[in-house]
Amino acid sequence: MFRRNEEETFNFAVFKPELKALRDVKREELEAKIDEILSQINIITKYFNHLSKKTDDSLMLIKVLEERVKDLESRVEALTAREL
Repeated sequence: MFRRNEEETFNFAVFKPELKALRDVKREELEAKIDEILSQINIITKYFNHLSKKTDDSLMLIKVLEERVKDLESRVEALTAREL
């Protein structure tokens, strides 16, 4: 394929100053977008944490209310037994 005397050559892309400036602008825009996305993720995380706490509170309230209902049912049964 290659003769022993041949050397591989590589063409390096050289950035012109104007292109480098454009690349920096795009990089800054991308960094700004990434910062915005991270900010939104933080807000969503806080919202999910809030929902999780509210869900836990609701489940605890349901448990307490179920215990109260059982207590009231037993009281009603006791009163009914007395009346009979």
